[in-house]
Amino acid sequence: MNLLEYQAKDILSKAGINVPAGILIDDRMDVRMVFSYLGIYEGILKSQVPAGGRGISGGIKIVHSAEEAETAAKRLIGSRLLTPQTGPNGIVVRKVLFEEMVSIEKEYYLGITVDSSLGVPVVILSAGGGKSIEELAKLAPEKIYREPIDPLKGLTTFRAIEMASSIGLRGEAAQRLARIITTLFENFLKLDALLIEINPLALTSSRFVALDAKITIDDNALFRHPDLSSIREAEEALEREVRVAGVSYVRLEGDVGCLANGAGLAMATMDMIKLAGREPANFLDIGGSAHHKQVSAALRILFLNPKVRVVFVNIFGGMIHCDLIASEIIEAVGSLMPDLQIIVRLEGTDAEKGRRIIADSGLPVMMVADMEEGMERIRDL
Repeated sequence: MNLLEYQAKDILSKAGINVPAGILIDDRMDVRMVFSYLGIYEGILKSQVPAGGRGISGGIKIVHSAEEAETAAKRLIGSRLLTPQTGPNGIVVRKVLFEEMVSIEKEYYLGITVDSSLGVPVVILSAGGGKSIEELAKLAPEKIYREPIDPLKGLTTFRAIEMASSIGLRGEAAQRLARIITTLFENFLKLDALLIEINPLALTSSRFVALDAKITIDDNALFRHPDLSSIREAEEALEREVRVAGVSYVRLEGDVGCLANGAGLAMATMDMIKLAGREPANFLDIGGSAHHKQVSAALRILFLNPKVRVVFVNIFGGMIHCDLIASEIIEAVGSLMPDLQIIVRLEGTDAEKGRRIIADSGLPVMMVADMEEGMERIRDL
Protein backbone atom coordinates (compact mmCIF):
# COMPACT_ATOMS: atom_id res chain seq x y z
CA MET A 1 0.00 0.00 0.00
CA ASN A 2 1.41 3.36 -1.07
CA LEU A 3 0.75 6.25 1.28
CA LEU A 4 0.14 9.70 -0.09
CA GLU A 5 2.74 12.37 0.55
CA TYR A 6 0.81 14.12 3.31
CA GLN A 7 0.22 10.79 5.07
CA ALA A 8 3.91 9.88 4.88
CA LYS A 9 4.90 13.33 6.15
CA ASP A 10 2.48 13.03 9.05
CA ILE A 11 4.28 9.82 10.11
CA LEU A 12 7.70 11.46 9.74
CA SER A 13 6.62 14.55 11.66
CA LYS A 14 5.31 12.47 14.56
CA ALA A 15 8.69 10.67 14.58
CA GLY A 16 10.49 14.00 15.01
CA ILE A 17 11.65 14.61 11.42
CA ASN A 18 11.12 18.18 10.17
CA VAL A 19 8.58 18.73 7.37
CA PRO A 20 7.41 22.04 5.84
CA ALA A 21 4.42 23.76 7.41
CA GLY A 22 1.37 22.99 5.34
CA ILE A 23 -2.29 22.08 5.13
CA LEU A 24 -4.34 19.65 3.07
CA ILE A 25 -6.92 21.13 0.69
CA ASP A 26 -9.90 19.42 -0.96
CA ASP A 27 -12.79 20.66 -3.09
CA ARG A 28 -14.87 21.62 -0.03
CA MET A 29 -12.35 24.08 1.37
CA ASP A 30 -12.03 27.83 0.85
CA VAL A 31 -8.44 28.24 -0.32
CA ARG A 32 -8.32 31.93 0.66
CA MET A 33 -9.36 31.03 4.19
CA VAL A 34 -6.58 28.44 4.28
CA PHE A 35 -4.02 31.10 3.37
CA SER A 36 -5.38 33.43 6.00
CA TYR A 37 -5.22 30.67 8.62
CA LEU A 38 -1.61 29.77 7.81
CA GLY A 39 -0.43 33.34 7.38
CA ILE A 40 1.55 32.17 4.33
CA TYR A 41 0.93 33.78 0.95
CA GLU A 42 3.64 32.11 -1.10
CA GLY A 43 4.10 28.40 -1.35
CA ILE A 44 3.67 25.18 -3.32
CA LEU A 45 0.51 23.26 -4.23
CA LYS A 46 1.22 19.53 -4.62
CA SER A 47 -1.21 17.02 -6.09
CA GLN A 48 -1.73 14.09 -3.75
CA VAL A 49 -1.46 10.95 -5.85
CA PRO A 50 0.55 7.79 -5.07
CA ALA A 51 3.04 8.30 -7.90
CA GLY A 52 6.28 10.11 -8.64
CA GLY A 53 6.97 12.50 -11.49
CA ARG A 54 4.31 14.98 -10.40
CA GLY A 55 6.52 18.03 -10.93
CA ILE A 56 7.40 17.31 -14.55
CA SER A 57 3.77 16.37 -15.27
CA GLY A 58 2.14 19.57 -14.04
CA GLY A 59 0.96 18.22 -10.70
CA ILE A 60 2.98 20.71 -8.60
CA LYS A 61 2.43 24.47 -8.82
CA ILE A 62 4.30 27.36 -7.20
CA VAL A 63 1.87 30.13 -6.19
CA HIS A 64 2.56 33.67 -5.02
CA SER A 65 -0.85 34.74 -3.76
CA ALA A 66 -4.15 33.43 -2.44
CA GLU A 67 -5.72 34.21 -5.83
CA GLU A 68 -3.12 32.13 -7.67
CA ALA A 69 -3.53 29.29 -5.20
CA GLU A 70 -7.32 29.28 -5.55
CA THR A 71 -7.09 29.12 -9.36
CA ALA A 72 -4.41 26.41 -9.32
CA ALA A 73 -6.27 24.31 -6.72
CA LYS A 74 -9.47 24.39 -8.77
CA ARG A 75 -7.56 23.22 -11.84
CA LEU A 76 -5.75 20.42 -10.03
CA ILE A 77 -8.56 18.99 -7.88
CA GLY A 78 -10.69 16.69 -9.98
CA SER A 79 -8.18 16.53 -12.83
CA ARG A 80 -6.57 13.27 -13.93
CA LEU A 81 -2.80 13.48 -13.49
CA LEU A 82 -0.69 11.44 -15.88
CA THR A 83 2.93 10.84 -14.82
CA PRO A 84 5.56 8.23 -15.80
CA GLN A 85 4.47 6.19 -12.76
CA THR A 86 0.65 6.34 -13.03
CA GLY A 87 0.16 4.26 -16.15
CA PRO A 88 -1.63 5.45 -19.28
CA ASN A 89 -4.90 6.32 -17.54
CA GLY A 90 -3.46 8.60 -14.87
CA ILE A 91 -4.93 9.11 -11.39
CA VAL A 92 -7.66 11.51 -10.30
CA VAL A 93 -6.41 14.25 -7.96
CA ARG A 94 -8.78 14.50 -5.02
CA LYS A 95 -6.64 16.61 -2.68
CA VAL A 96 -3.69 18.97 -2.86
CA LEU A 97 -1.13 19.79 -0.19
CA PHE A 98 -0.22 23.45 0.26
CA GLU A 99 3.20 24.00 1.86
CA GLU A 100 5.45 26.89 2.74
CA MET A 101 8.51 27.65 0.63
CA VAL A 102 11.79 26.41 2.12
CA SER A 103 15.15 28.09 1.53
CA ILE A 104 17.45 25.26 0.43
CA GLU A 105 21.24 25.15 0.68
CA LYS A 106 21.64 21.58 -0.63
CA GLU A 107 19.42 18.62 -1.52
CA TYR A 108 20.10 15.01 -0.50
CA TYR A 109 18.43 11.68 -1.11
CA LEU A 110 17.66 9.26 1.74
CA GLY A 111 15.76 6.02 1.40
CA ILE A 112 15.38 2.61 2.99
CA THR A 113 14.06 -0.36 1.04
CA VAL A 114 14.34 -4.15 1.04
CA ASP A 115 17.17 -5.73 -0.91
CA SER A 116 15.50 -8.91 -2.17
CA SER A 117 18.84 -10.52 -3.09
CA LEU A 118 20.18 -10.09 0.45
CA GLY A 119 16.88 -10.37 2.29
CA VAL A 120 17.59 -7.34 4.49
CA PRO A 121 16.81 -3.60 4.49
CA VAL A 122 19.31 -1.37 2.75
CA VAL A 123 19.91 2.33 3.45
CA ILE A 124 20.45 4.40 0.31
CA LEU A 125 22.08 7.83 0.51
CA SER A 126 23.19 10.37 -2.04
CA ALA A 127 24.48 13.92 -2.00
CA GLY A 128 22.44 14.51 -5.19
CA GLY A 129 18.76 14.52 -4.38
CA GLY A 130 15.68 15.91 -6.08
CA LYS A 131 14.58 15.30 -9.66
CA SER A 132 18.10 14.32 -10.73
CA ILE A 133 18.37 11.22 -8.52
CA GLU A 134 17.12 8.76 -11.16
CA GLU A 135 19.46 10.20 -13.78
CA LEU A 136 22.31 10.06 -11.27
CA ALA A 137 21.58 6.41 -10.54
CA LYS A 138 21.97 5.63 -14.25
CA LEU A 139 24.95 7.83 -15.11
CA ALA A 140 26.98 7.77 -11.89
CA PRO A 141 25.85 4.89 -9.65
CA GLU A 142 29.08 5.17 -7.66
CA LYS A 143 27.75 8.43 -6.19
CA ILE A 144 24.91 6.58 -4.47
CA TYR A 145 25.84 5.01 -1.13
CA ARG A 146 24.17 1.71 -0.17
CA GLU A 147 24.46 0.02 3.22
CA PRO A 148 22.67 -3.28 4.07
CA ILE A 149 21.43 -3.45 7.67
CA ASP A 150 20.79 -6.61 9.66
CA PRO A 151 17.38 -5.96 11.27
CA LEU A 152 18.23 -8.28 14.17
CA LYS A 153 21.36 -6.28 15.04
CA GLY A 154 19.82 -2.91 14.29
CA LEU A 155 21.43 0.37 13.28
CA THR A 156 23.72 2.18 15.72
CA THR A 157 24.20 5.95 15.82
CA PHE A 158 27.92 5.49 15.14
CA ARG A 159 27.20 3.53 11.97
CA ALA A 160 24.65 6.16 10.87
CA ILE A 161 27.28 8.89 11.36
CA GLU A 162 29.66 6.89 9.15
CA MET A 163 26.95 6.82 6.47
CA ALA A 164 26.50 10.58 6.69
CA SER A 165 30.26 11.04 6.43
CA SER A 166 30.34 8.89 3.30
CA ILE A 167 28.43 11.60 1.38
CA GLY A 168 30.64 14.44 2.62
CA LEU A 169 28.89 15.63 5.80
CA ARG A 170 30.90 16.49 8.91
CA GLY A 171 30.30 17.68 12.44
CA GLU A 172 26.81 18.75 13.50
CA ALA A 173 25.36 18.19 10.02
CA ALA A 174 26.51 14.56 10.02
CA GLN A 175 25.05 14.01 13.50
CA ARG A 176 21.71 15.51 12.45
CA LEU A 177 21.51 13.31 9.39
CA ALA A 178 22.51 10.29 11.47
CA ARG A 179 19.56 10.93 13.81
CA ILE A 180 17.23 11.05 10.81
CA ILE A 181 18.66 7.81 9.41
CA THR A 182 18.22 5.92 12.69
CA THR A 183 14.71 7.33 13.17
CA LEU A 184 13.76 6.32 9.64
CA PHE A 185 15.13 2.81 10.17
CA GLU A 186 13.15 2.38 13.40
CA ASN A 187 9.95 3.40 11.61
CA PHE A 188 10.77 1.19 8.64
CA LEU A 189 10.73 -1.85 10.92
CA LYS A 190 7.79 -0.68 13.03
CA LEU A 191 5.59 -0.03 9.98
CA ASP A 192 6.51 -3.26 8.15
CA ALA A 193 7.50 -0.96 5.29
CA LEU A 194 8.87 -1.98 1.92
CA LEU A 195 10.07 1.55 1.21
CA ILE A 196 10.57 4.82 3.07
CA GLU A 197 12.00 7.57 0.90
CA ILE A 198 12.76 11.25 1.49
CA ASN A 199 13.58 13.01 -1.77
CA PRO A 200 14.69 15.65 -1.51
CA LEU A 201 15.94 15.91 2.04
CA ALA A 202 16.84 19.58 2.14
CA LEU A 203 19.61 21.11 4.22
CA THR A 204 18.71 24.65 5.28
CA SER A 205 20.78 27.08 7.32
CA SER A 206 19.80 25.35 10.56
CA ARG A 207 18.16 21.96 9.93
CA PHE A 208 17.23 19.13 7.59
CA VAL A 209 13.68 19.22 6.16
CA ALA A 210 11.84 16.42 4.35
CA LEU A 211 10.46 18.22 1.29
CA ASP A 212 8.87 15.09 -0.15
CA ALA A 213 8.24 11.66 1.30
CA LYS A 214 7.05 8.28 0.13
CA ILE A 215 6.13 5.24 2.24
CA THR A 216 5.06 1.83 0.96
CA ILE A 217 3.63 -0.67 3.45
CA ASP A 218 3.70 -4.43 2.93
CA ASP A 219 0.07 -5.43 2.23
CA ASN A 220 0.69 -8.77 3.96
CA ALA A 221 1.38 -6.93 7.24
CA LEU A 222 -1.63 -4.60 7.20
CA PHE A 223 -3.46 -6.76 9.73
CA ARG A 224 -0.89 -5.52 12.25
CA HIS A 225 -1.67 -1.88 11.39
CA PRO A 226 -5.42 -1.27 11.63
CA ASP A 227 -4.68 2.46 11.91
CA LEU A 228 -3.35 2.41 8.34
CA SER A 229 -6.17 0.41 6.74
CA SER A 230 -8.45 3.46 6.74
CA ILE A 231 -6.22 5.57 4.50
CA ARG A 232 -6.84 3.88 1.15
CA GLU A 233 -8.70 6.96 -0.06
CA ALA A 234 -6.52 7.40 -3.16
CA GLU A 235 -7.54 4.08 -4.68
CA GLU A 236 -9.28 4.11 -8.02
CA ALA A 237 -12.38 1.94 -8.43
CA LEU A 238 -10.32 -0.66 -10.30
CA GLU A 239 -7.62 -0.84 -7.59
CA ARG A 240 -10.30 -1.22 -4.92
CA GLU A 241 -11.93 -4.10 -6.78
CA VAL A 242 -8.57 -5.86 -7.14
CA ARG A 243 -7.77 -5.51 -3.45
CA VAL A 244 -11.18 -6.73 -2.30
CA ALA A 245 -11.18 -9.64 -4.76
CA GLY A 246 -7.73 -10.82 -3.65
CA VAL A 247 -6.55 -11.63 -7.19
CA SER A 248 -3.29 -10.96 -9.04
CA TYR A 249 -3.95 -8.29 -11.66
CA VAL A 250 -1.73 -6.22 -13.94
CA ARG A 251 -3.30 -3.83 -16.42
CA LEU A 252 -1.88 -3.75 -19.95
CA GLU A 253 -2.60 -1.82 -23.15
CA GLY A 254 -4.60 -4.31 -25.23
CA ASP A 255 -8.34 -4.89 -25.70
CA VAL A 256 -8.63 -8.63 -24.93
CA GLY A 257 -9.37 -9.21 -21.26
CA CYS A 258 -8.17 -12.56 -19.97
CA LEU A 259 -8.91 -14.47 -16.78
CA ALA A 260 -7.26 -17.73 -15.76
CA ASN A 261 -6.66 -19.79 -12.63
CA GLY A 262 -2.94 -20.14 -12.03
CA ALA A 263 -0.09 -17.87 -13.09
CA GLY A 264 1.25 -20.34 -15.67
CA LEU A 265 -2.10 -20.68 -17.41
CA ALA A 266 -2.58 -16.90 -17.28
CA MET A 267 0.82 -16.35 -18.95
CA ALA A 268 0.08 -19.01 -21.58
CA THR A 269 -3.28 -17.35 -22.29
CA MET A 270 -1.58 -14.00 -22.84
CA ASP A 271 0.96 -15.64 -25.18
CA MET A 272 -1.85 -17.24 -27.20
CA ILE A 273 -3.65 -13.90 -27.50
CA LYS A 274 -0.44 -12.37 -28.86
CA LEU A 275 -0.01 -15.25 -31.32
CA ALA A 276 -3.57 -14.62 -32.50
CA GLY A 277 -2.51 -11.11 -33.50
CA ARG A 278 -4.31 -9.34 -30.66
CA GLU A 279 -3.09 -7.62 -27.50
CA PRO A 280 -3.99 -8.75 -23.96
CA ALA A 281 -5.59 -6.07 -21.80
CA ASN A 282 -4.31 -7.57 -18.59
CA PHE A 283 -2.76 -10.37 -16.59
CA LEU A 284 -5.36 -11.76 -14.17
CA ASP A 285 -4.83 -14.86 -12.05
CA ILE A 286 -7.56 -15.90 -9.61
CA GLY A 287 -5.32 -18.66 -8.23
CA GLY A 288 -5.36 -22.42 -8.56
CA SER A 289 -7.53 -22.88 -5.48
CA ALA A 290 -9.64 -19.72 -5.69
CA HIS A 291 -13.11 -19.75 -4.18
CA HIS A 292 -15.78 -19.34 -6.80
CA LYS A 293 -16.86 -15.87 -5.65
CA GLN A 294 -13.52 -14.56 -6.86
CA VAL A 295 -14.55 -15.30 -10.45
CA SER A 296 -17.44 -12.81 -10.49
CA ALA A 297 -15.25 -10.24 -8.74
CA ALA A 298 -12.49 -10.81 -11.31
CA LEU A 299 -14.95 -10.40 -14.19
CA ARG A 300 -16.13 -7.10 -12.72
CA ILE A 301 -12.50 -5.97 -12.74
CA LEU A 302 -12.24 -6.76 -16.45
CA PHE A 303 -15.54 -5.04 -17.19
CA LEU A 304 -14.29 -1.85 -15.49
CA ASN A 305 -11.60 -1.45 -18.15
CA PRO A 306 -13.17 0.62 -20.96
CA LYS A 307 -10.59 -0.67 -23.47
CA VAL A 308 -11.72 -4.30 -23.16
CA ARG A 309 -13.82 -5.46 -26.15
CA VAL A 310 -13.68 -9.23 -25.60
CA VAL A 311 -13.02 -11.40 -22.52
CA PHE A 312 -11.47 -14.87 -22.63
CA VAL A 313 -12.06 -16.95 -19.48
CA ASN A 314 -9.64 -19.89 -19.40
CA ILE A 315 -10.25 -22.28 -16.49
CA PHE A 316 -8.66 -25.63 -15.74
CA GLY A 317 -10.58 -27.17 -12.85
CA GLY A 318 -8.57 -28.97 -10.23
CA MET A 319 -9.45 -28.03 -6.69
CA ILE A 320 -11.72 -25.40 -8.20
CA HIS A 321 -14.87 -26.92 -9.77
CA CYS A 322 -15.93 -25.79 -13.24
CA ASP A 323 -19.67 -25.92 -12.49
CA LEU A 324 -19.22 -23.38 -9.68
CA ILE A 325 -17.10 -21.24 -11.98
CA ALA A 326 -19.80 -21.42 -14.66
CA SER A 327 -22.47 -20.32 -12.19
CA GLU A 328 -20.39 -17.30 -11.22
CA ILE A 329 -19.80 -16.39 -14.87
CA ILE A 330 -23.55 -16.50 -15.53
CA GLU A 331 -24.30 -14.46 -12.42
CA ALA A 332 -21.73 -11.78 -13.31
CA VAL A 333 -22.74 -11.53 -16.96
CA GLY A 334 -26.46 -11.65 -16.19
CA SER A 335 -26.27 -8.89 -13.57
CA LEU A 336 -23.80 -6.58 -15.29
CA MET A 337 -24.72 -7.25 -18.96
CA PRO A 338 -21.42 -5.98 -20.37
CA ASP A 339 -21.42 -4.75 -23.96
CA LEU A 340 -18.66 -7.12 -25.05
CA GLN A 341 -18.14 -10.72 -26.10
CA ILE A 342 -17.42 -13.36 -23.44
CA ILE A 343 -15.55 -16.51 -24.53
CA VAL A 344 -15.15 -19.38 -22.05
CA ARG A 345 -13.02 -22.50 -22.01
CA LEU A 346 -13.65 -25.00 -19.18
CA GLU A 347 -11.58 -28.15 -18.60
CA GLY A 348 -11.06 -30.41 -15.62
CA THR A 349 -13.25 -31.10 -12.60
CA ASP A 350 -16.98 -30.96 -13.47
CA ALA A 351 -16.22 -29.27 -16.78
CA GLU A 352 -19.21 -30.88 -18.53
CA LYS A 353 -21.59 -29.65 -15.81
CA GLY A 354 -20.16 -26.18 -16.23
CA ARG A 355 -20.64 -26.24 -20.00
CA ARG A 356 -24.31 -27.26 -19.57
CA ILE A 357 -24.93 -24.46 -17.08
CA ILE A 358 -23.61 -21.90 -19.55
CA ALA A 359 -25.46 -23.44 -22.52
CA ASP A 360 -28.77 -23.44 -20.61
CA SER A 361 -28.41 -19.84 -19.43
CA GLY A 362 -29.39 -18.25 -22.72
CA LEU A 363 -26.83 -15.52 -22.17
CA PRO A 364 -24.42 -14.38 -24.91
CA VAL A 365 -21.47 -16.44 -23.63
CA MET A 366 -19.51 -18.40 -26.24
CA MET A 367 -18.13 -21.80 -25.22
CA VAL A 368 -14.98 -23.14 -26.93
CA ALA A 369 -13.47 -26.61 -26.78
CA ASP A 370 -9.85 -25.57 -26.39
CA MET A 371 -7.45 -22.62 -26.45
CA GLU A 372 -6.90 -22.88 -30.21
CA GLU A 373 -10.61 -22.48 -30.88
CA GLY A 374 -10.74 -19.64 -28.40
CA MET A 375 -7.98 -17.83 -30.29
CA GLU A 376 -9.81 -18.38 -33.61
CA ARG A 377 -12.91 -16.70 -32.15
CA ILE A 378 -10.82 -13.83 -30.79
CA ARG A 379 -9.09 -13.41 -34.14
CA ASP A 380 -12.46 -13.36 -35.94
CA LEU A 381 -13.82 -10.73 -33.53
